[in-house]
Amino acid sequence: MTKSKFLETDFRIGEWLIHPQLNKIVRVGRSVSVEPKVMEVLACLAEEAGHVIPKEAILQRVWADTFVTDDVLIRAISELRRVFEDDRKNPSFIRTVPKRGYQLVGPVEISDGNVDPGDGNGKGNGDSAFLDGRSLLRPAYVKSAQAVSQSNLLTRPEPGTVGLGDRREKASTFRRLRLFRIGAWAMLLLAGLYLAYSRYQAAVLTPRVTRMTQLTDTGRPKGGLVTDGSRIFFSEYREGHCGLSYVSVDGGEVFPMDCPFPGVGILDISPDGKTLLIAERSSAGMEQPLWLMPTTGGIPQRLGDLKVYHTSGAAWSPGGDMIAFGAMAEPGQEPEAAVYIAGKDGRNRRKLVSTSSPVYQIRWSPDGKLLRFSLGNNQWGEVDADGGDFRLVLPGWQNSPLSNRESQGTWTGDGKYFFFTSVREGLNHLWAQRKETPLSLWKTPAPMRVTPGPLDVYEPLGDRRPERIFCKATKPRAELSRYVKETGTLEPYLSGISAEMIDFSKDGKWVVYIALPEASLIRSRIDGSERLQLTSPPLQATAPSWSPDGKEIGFMARVPGEGMQDHRIYLVSSSGDNLRTVQTGLGPSWSPDGRYLLFEHSSPSNPEAFHILDLKTNLVTDIPGSSDKSVPRWSPDGRYIAATSEYWSKVVLFEFETQTWQTLTTYRGATLEKLGTRKGGGDGAFYPTWSHDGQWVFFIDWTPGFAGIYRVSLSGGEPELVLDMMNPRTTPRTNYPGTLGGWFGLAPDDSILVAVQATEDEIYAIEWEDG
Repeated sequence: MTKSKFLETDFRIGEWLIHPQLNKIVRVGRSVSVEPKVMEVLACLAEEAGHVIPKEAILQRVWADTFVTDDVLIRAISELRRVFEDDRKNPSFIRTVPKRGYQLVGPVEISDGNVDPGDGNGKGNGDSAFLDGRSLLRPAYVKSAQAVSQSNLLTRPEPGTVGLGDRREKASTFRRLRLFRIGAWAMLLLAGLYLAYSRYQAAVLTPRVTRMTQLTDTGRPKGGLVTDGSRIFFSEYREGHCGLSYVSVDGGEVFPMDCPFPGVGILDISPDGKTLLIAERSSAGMEQPLWLMPTTGGIPQRLGDLKVYHTSGAAWSPGGDMIAFGAMAEPGQEPEAAVYIAGKDGRNRRKLVSTSSPVYQIRWSPDGKLLRFSLGNNQWGEVDADGGDFRLVLPGWQNSPLSNRESQGTWTGDGKYFFFTSVREGLNHLWAQRKETPLSLWKTPAPMRVTPGPLDVYEPLGDRRPERIFCKATKPRAELSRYVKETGTLEPYLSGISAEMIDFSKDGKWVVYIALPEASLIRSRIDGSERLQLTSPPLQATAPSWSPDGKEIGFMARVPGEGMQDHRIYLVSSSGDNLRTVQTGLGPSWSPDGRYLLFEHSSPSNPEAFHILDLKTNLVTDIPGSSDKSVPRWSPDGRYIAATSEYWSKVVLFEFETQTWQTLTTYRGATLEKLGTRKGGGDGAFYPTWSHDGQWVFFIDWTPGFAGIYRVSLSGGEPELVLDMMNPRTTPRTNYPGTLGGWFGLAPDDSILVAVQATEDEIYAIEWEDG
């Protein structure tokens, strides 16, 4: 599709000068760089200034060859408003026209390229007066020479004579030109030295691993690494609970710590190394209380009334007087998430910056001036600790099609490097970004890969020794198992293959599953013969489903670096031919006749979350009342849709005949207490799954301390516990490595299938040097 003509020329919007080819937006005294796609959106709006442009038209123009959602456009518009300092409610530049699109309301003029020198203080007409804060005014000696020349025209000497003023002026001009030449050569020399130093940094000063030492040997899933300099504290899954443990920084025996919570996550440790900052993961709801716990053990103390959003991060400031954390924004505010800051006692809470998605892995810089955190949209964000402007870190590099969400990072103790993890070639590697220096000038240092493989590396942790960091390393693997109700044990299924998300053809002769760790789609006969790989990396497949006639397989997939909202629904024939995308969204679930696909996809322009695709006409219809629901599943007889609602606390049904929703069961702690099997209860009815006869809906809860698989009758009532995942005899390691987390399924006889964790997480010390 033809690019906008405004991408080829400079233009002005009000007092702002736009340089499309430089991706810069300039105003007197200020210059801002934007991403190329953001600049393309601005050019598209400028070309139709004064007119309302539909969102679909902008998406087709800017992202013509890419499958994207409205979120990317919303983020681009938000970025432009931030640059222009525009008010969304009372816009001076970009107006949102509900249900239609966007309109550029500011005046647009093509720049003539001339520079107005103004009064020498940058107060000209604003057209190219400043670029990146560097004046483009002509040197003063040029102006002086012109002035003298004009004066001489008024007092020109007689022909054949040379005035004394002329000789002095020529000598003065010659001296100025000589100084200018010397200055120019000096600048070229400095530029050459800088380029040579940059190449030296890239080619020679690259972090190099000199030693990698395994510190633990428990084989249990781990996470949340922090250190006091002599010990490493971490959370560890053992005997059905997620508890606390520690090990010496030199390795050796792992010691458990007493903690009253059945599920706990470590977020940080105080600068003096005496207190752990922990989140009560076993608490119900999406917000989890923050607690302080002595590293010597003891009773945790509640940190005011502070809560973190589910899986969000929190961190102490280097001085120990402040705590930053991610949480939900105040009710009714947009966006929904934010980074907050509070005193070490939990008081004086204030919002530092709003974000469009939850934040993870909050990290203070060693000097306490910056806060860096991972966003749910595959990017790192950064903000000044005093609440300055929010900015993205390495936006272009992180949008690489081979990168995964860079969600785990740490600074070295001296602040020289920022280490983080990112997927390349199917493995989670450790990367390092050098701190910017005055020599960096306008170029941000590019990240450098540190670990070569073959281990997957996670959760880097900076040591007080700058030349050493700690991490968790693993190779994901699962063992497909079936629960035998008669014996109350798990046994290998299909020879215990490393797989999850298995689905059976209607005749029970064929299976399709996701092979781990590469997340490839595999089809075979029930006995394992005639095995065929249907997808290959970097495509990561998940949630496969056979069509009723057994001729096709529907599944969803994404490429590493994309978020959940970027999943696409694919169809492929059972013979491996005709692989194609049919929709953007999550799912799919087939109708009994095989003509329709039920899928999940939400966007700001359409509040309904569930939709049905007609495979013959390609028409999409919405399921009314589905905006607050997730994970839809079509019943075997086609009469109902089962789903979860209200943050997975309810299992609900949609009846096609009446076009209404009804609650099948409410899964709360009180419900579990009635069962007499749990006290306090979890709050997660995940992945509703129909029995083959359509009379039961199964679901899973993997809340630490309350994990189990339940089923509820189609007629309603209390849920029935089918598999107790708190029993170490039946689930020896139940932190499932699934691509969506915590998968379970049903065999043709409705026996429970699970992917038991066979991965052995261990903690390593990595010693490195510039070499």
